[in-house]
Amino acid sequence: MAYKHILIAVDLSPESKVLVEKAVSMARPYNAKVSLIHVDVNYSDLYTGLIDVIWVICRNASLKRHIMH
Repeated sequence: MAYKHILIAVDLSPESKVLVEKAVSMARPYNAKVSLIHVDVNYSDLYTGLIDVIWVICRNASLKRHIMH
């Protein structure tokens, strides 16, 4: 598999440095682009509501299919 673009989510922890080094070593043979996105773990709890939204969307789609058949 030839990679064209690798996106790396980092939180600036020591483990992130290892992850970036690994991704760069994977990208280099394919001349692939490497992009970083910073994930602030202090704010990760703010997005837990998205799980409920996705559940509601799936439930509504399921109900709609059930009613139509």
